[in-house]
Amino acid sequence: MRQRLFRPGFDLAVEAAPARVEAELAAHLRSDAPLIGTALGGHLMLTVPADERHFWSPYLHLSIEAHRTEVDSPEPARSYVRGFFTPHPSLWTAFMLTYLALGTVLAFACMWALVQVVLDEAPWALGAVGVALLAAAVLFAIGRVGLGLATAQMSALRAEVEVALGRAGAFAPPAA
Repeated sequence: MRQRLFRPGFDLAVEAAPARVEAELAAHLRSDAPLIGTALGGHLMLTVPADERHFWSPYLHLSIEAHRTEVDSPEPARSYVRGFFTPHPSLWTAFMLTYLALGTVLAFACMWALVQVVLDEAPWALGAVGVALLAAAVLFAIGRVGLGLATAQMSALRAEVEVALGRAGAFAPPAA
């Protein structure tokens, strides 16, 4: 799994056309698999069933992209499946808007403190800089705790995707 600060994910190369990959994933969704989701135009959004869901339950966003191995081939022989894990979209939006607000406060507090220094006043606006940085650090730590609480469900979602991809064709992480 790609370890990123905010949205961990994975890339898989599948030896099948994108239409077949999407069909297998959609069929797996309709089966009795322990996940729910929607599929539309090469994109899928998956999560755990409602009875297993908690505040930090992950959503898995999948994108299926064509990869042509031969230039003149009308139908791609391979597909890339890119997956990103996020919390519930409303929680993700709240986190990002909070980071945006903190960044805005930080920028204005830095400018205000700079003006205070230029005017030979006490730069008390630097306190707002410290508070914004502390709040961002606390928000980051909360997000990391949530990521840790969702790890088991993230692994289960990825395993279910790999089961469906196994039916579509052989797969492996793409070469770097």
